[in-house]
Amino acid sequence: MQSGAAAFALCSFWLAAPTAAAPPDQIHLAWTRDPSTTTVVLWRTLDASVPSAVDYRRQGEKRWRRATGGPRPSGTAGRLHQVLLESLEPGSGYEYRVAGPQDSWSDVYGFRTAPRPRRPFEAVFVADTGLDGRPDGLSTGTREVVDEVAKLSPTVILWGGDGAYYNTDQRFGSLDATIDHWFNMVMPFAVKAPLMPTYGNHEIFLQEGYLFWADRFPTPEGLDNRRYYSFEVGDAHFVSILAADSERGALPETVLRWVDADLGKARKAGRRWLVPYLHVALFSDGANHPSNLDYRRQLGPLFEKHGVRLVLTAHDQSYERTFPLRGLPDRIELTSTARDCYGASDGTVYLKVGPGGKLSNINRGFAEFKTNPPPSHTAFRDNSAHHLRGCFSRRKAFGYRSSPCSAAGPPGCRTNSSTRWAPAPRGDTWILEAPMRNFAPPLPAALLALAGQLLAAAPPPYCPVDEDFTAGRTAAARPRDPGEFTPEGWRVNSPASQLRYDLGKHYRKGSVEIEIRGPLQQNEKHAVFSAWNEEAASDGDRKSQGFYQLRLIHGGMMLRLTYRPGGRSFEGEVAPLNWEDKWYRIGGNWDTAGGASTLQRDGVALQTGKFNSPFAGFRWIFLGTDNYQDFRAIPGLVYRRVKVCVEE
Repeated sequence: MQSGAAAFALCSFWLAAPTAAAPPDQIHLAWTRDPSTTTVVLWRTLDASVPSAVDYRRQGEKRWRRATGGPRPSGTAGRLHQVLLESLEPGSGYEYRVAGPQDSWSDVYGFRTAPRPRRPFEAVFVADTGLDGRPDGLSTGTREVVDEVAKLSPTVILWGGDGAYYNTDQRFGSLDATIDHWFNMVMPFAVKAPLMPTYGNHEIFLQEGYLFWADRFPTPEGLDNRRYYSFEVGDAHFVSILAADSERGALPETVLRWVDADLGKARKAGRRWLVPYLHVALFSDGANHPSNLDYRRQLGPLFEKHGVRLVLTAHDQSYERTFPLRGLPDRIELTSTARDCYGASDGTVYLKVGPGGKLSNINRGFAEFKTNPPPSHTAFRDNSAHHLRGCFSRRKAFGYRSSPCSAAGPPGCRTNSSTRWAPAPRGDTWILEAPMRNFAPPLPAALLALAGQLLAAAPPPYCPVDEDFTAGRTAAARPRDPGEFTPEGWRVNSPASQLRYDLGKHYRKGSVEIEIRGPLQQNEKHAVFSAWNEEAASDGDRKSQGFYQLRLIHGGMMLRLTYRPGGRSFEGEVAPLNWEDKWYRIGGNWDTAGGASTLQRDGVALQTGKFNSPFAGFRWIFLGTDNYQDFRAIPGLVYRRVKVCVEE
């Protein structure tokens, strides 16, 4: 950690006497409504006559749009402005600027709206920051943490509490002035993503006060004047729980009932990830702040009941991650002892992440661990970590302890793969499989055995291709002319663009669903999706080939099935269609054993055909141009997702 001239210069600048003509400061974002279509912008001006106005535009647009709001009551000097941006596009990047004194505007900043379900996103959890430049030298890492988080572009930043430590740092006089400084300190990352808080023991007990902080943080309503609230991002449901009692102290029964109902509602709605985050840890071997066993006794069974896979906590000045656990509080069972990869049926992983830059007043450093070797439930621990970076997709959550996310995330946990993601030095990485959408609480052992027999008799579908291209470049496909991977998906750059997948063997039955958007009103012949029985083709060997193809012809679509020997084939009539500039789900199924093969758009059947062929089925999958490149790709077409499921 470095705390030299750069940190001092920053602190000196913020301590300079402010004037009414000072530019806007304390800019930060929040969510109070649907995170995929709205965002709240807040900032402070010392000149109270400045209008509450925000200019914003979607990335790539030239024309600014304007939204207006009003003052938000708080203890800051001047005016704290609040403006709600509405009717935004989900999963999209926006630029914005805020009004300043004398008709001026702030710099231009950017954020992304939350995606809809089935789209990946990134989150950062940080807590226990303190204020940069403390005279006692305990915040030597704070500036570094702020700078590191500011380099990222997460969709949301989860703040875990203990920001200012006002009881031991009163350089700025009043508590409100101290909070002003904190918001300016975190502004490098607070301008980029909504900052969604839970509160710690310092905000609640130690010469501070909940309302001083809550006045600065808009959130959904929730329970007890927003001390407990929840919100949803993609497939994840986040629950902010005010849990600030250090080693002892239980939550009120009204809170437990609210948490129970909130998690149950989210699970019933089909959210894959339920992620509670709170300040005080349920599992902590740190000598400064050990586990709160009351919270463990109350919340552990609730989290297990609703299939919570991940719980985020802070408070102690060290990092700890448990194995997935079940049976809290009396009988703690490890459902896996793997170091990093956990399946859909595993228990709850508890993370303690801290501090976010500030060392402990108790021992003037990171917390020492009480137990050596670590407790049996501990998968990883380290007392030099400062923040957590997590990437959530529909089926997996990837955890990064103070290390970078790759565009596509780690390779994943597959039982048939020896691949393992190499963590950064001294880093911790982990991967969780999401519970099934129809999750139910664990059953008794006898019923579990019976359920296992029933599941063995009816295995789930095998989907060897399940790609979300908004997460970045795919490692599974074998590109011929790879096109371009953009935040929207895989974009076709030329008529020869193609992504190719090898299923490993031939399958007589299969289904496909793709999501596409672009210039679909074409006057030529194009391939959107193809499945073939051979990988490569030439004019000389066409007689041995067969394929299933979804074609775009003269603005409509057509299904084609072919097996060359004997001329067995089905070619439907062109189904005339109107196309708009929006996402479409194109799909269908093939059955080379004589069953029906189909073509669908947005769930509506367009064509059905049959033919019985003697070959073994299809093995190679093509997006874009087909195997022969007779039917070419459509330049400008974007593939957002592809899923292929197969049967023997």
